[in-house]
Amino acid sequence: MLSEVRIRHMTNLTRYEEGVGKKDLLIARYYRSDYLGEALIRNFFLTSIGYVLLLGMLMGYNAQYLLANAYKINLVAFGAELLIGYVLLLGIYTVITYSYHAVRYEKAKKKVQEYYEELSELERIYNKEAKRTAGNAAGRRN
Repeated sequence: MLSEVRIRHMTNLTRYEEGVGKKDLLIARYYRSDYLGEALIRNFFLTSIGYVLLLGMLMGYNAQYLLANAYKINLVAFGAELLIGYVLLLGIYTVITYSYHAVRYEKAKKKVQEYYEELSELERIYNKEAKRTAGNAAGRRN
């Protein structure tokens, strides 16, 4: 027999699983430290690649100046400025990445917990209906 409450729970669970829940369920499979570690490693490589590309574009744009004044440029100070810029950029993006992914992880864990609670509620409804159906079937045989 169809139960409106059971169907409502099943619909909510399916809507979650096929929507936002896909990402949440993937995130929840990780330990927090593993999830954040992966995000920070990815951040390191992408920030490094982005910095090198940005630096290459700026040097290409200013190539004429750099070549004309190459003998005047203090290479140690220039290298130190580039390194400091890289460390600052990496630090800023690391803080942003850590904050974003920590909040995202906590929200996903909370939503997945609610999902499992609703799943448990659905199981309780199924068990309740199974007992009622088994009781009715046993009563009919007698």
